[in-house]
Amino acid sequence: ILSCLHSYCLQCITKLHVEGTTSITCPTCNQSTTIPDEGVSSLPRNVRLSEDTKQDKILRKVTSTSPPCDSCDENSPIAYCTECDNLLCNKCWEYHQGLKLLRSHSSFTLKKAQNMSRDKLIKMLSSSSSSS
Repeated sequence: ILSCLHSYCLQCITKLHVEGTTSITCPTCNQSTTIPDEGVSSLPRNVRLSEDTKQDKILRKVTSTSPPCDSCDENSPIAYCTECDNLLCNKCWEYHQGLKLLRSHSSFTLKKAQNMSRDKLIKMLSSSSSSS
């Protein structure tokens, strides 16, 4: 959080900070914020914005360009299990669905997820995580 109370991610604040200077100018209101001696990473955090929800983590995982299968690390994933929080390739997903213990897990294909709107996907993830 900058002294003007505007919030930016650490990556953006780092880009705003010019090496060798002791302050950052807020791009929204142009107010100056003094950088602590420890650097930009020691600025106060906006806890409400920094809490990464499970849905946000899953959205990043599901929409990533080329993550490996979380189970075998060899093949490209085609599905996601919400209970295990795993991306699964075709072979691992079939095995996963075949095990009696895991059959009841909620899962979906990445193709289905990538064709959904963000809001619809979050709603689906919320309903599956509340049933676990």
